[in-house]
Amino acid sequence: MKAQAARAGRALSLRAGLGDGRRLAGVVAVVPYYGDEHLLPWFLGYYRRLGIGFFVFLDESPAGDLATRLAETADCAVWRADPGTAPVDTLHALNYLRHLYAERKWCLSVEPFDILVFAHSETRHIRDLIDFVETEHRMAVAAIVVDTYAAGAARELARREASAPHELLPFFDWLGYQTAAETAQGVMPVVGGVQRRALHAETPEEAPPLNRVPLVRLRPEYYYIESTAVMNQPALNAAHAGWHTSPTACLLRYALLSHAAVQNVPAETVSGDLLQNSIAMAEMNLKTSTSAAWRGSQDLVARGLINNGQWF
Repeated sequence: MKAQAARAGRALSLRAGLGDGRRLAGVVAVVPYYGDEHLLPWFLGYYRRLGIGFFVFLDESPAGDLATRLAETADCAVWRADPGTAPVDTLHALNYLRHLYAERKWCLSVEPFDILVFAHSETRHIRDLIDFVETEHRMAVAAIVVDTYAAGAARELARREASAPHELLPFFDWLGYQTAAETAQGVMPVVGGVQRRALHAETPEEAPPLNRVPLVRLRPEYYYIESTAVMNQPALNAAHAGWHTSPTACLLRYALLSHAAVQNVPAETVSGDLLQNSIAMAEMNLKTSTSAAWRGSQDLVARGLINNGQWF
């Protein structure tokens, strides 16, 4: 994985911001960017309030103009594949950037439409969560993806004015999640949610897994091997400590507001099941009588989607 990351890194160039993380302190977020400029201000504002110290973006947008947008932003760096090079593998390119900026630091790896929510995250900082996890001698925090949606087709709502994405996509599925058998990499896959209900009702075994490892204390030998769902060290993929439950999180996903979903991008031109599924679901009315409205982190705790562990 190290060699693959280094090879991907050679195809990238810095377009804006600090060139590495040697002088950085605090938590670093590494994020792919697909052109979701309407989500970017809220994304940055949310994570700054949560306590992220620096953002590293891999610009994969069609326009390639993120560096211009963030040129005067001191806490952001932007990288992009060099013109004329072969397509860069996103997984390996992001692994390269993680180690360039966040090695031996805590690193947050999320999509540009993911919002990390943990117990009392409205009033607590991410450092509070990290401080407790470190008392348990753990190096990672697990999460599950919770897709959000509207009362009607998301594409019809995506351009309306709103102060935050949850005003446009306030609903989520809170029932219908289950775990599968543990894999050789120590992963306990979680499946369910609206993607399985809406897209895989007849083939539930094909529904995408929702488990993620978004927050990791990044040692030199740690690499993601499957999006942000699986790391190469099995111990990091376990959601809980061996002797008791540990704090977990949710990734509230507003992918139905993504650039691809709202711009009528043909699904066959988009790489990755996530965005292809978002394009399909943006046309659907996903709300049912069992849909829940987002009310805060403690609601997710009460519904069993977040675990407090031993943290209060």
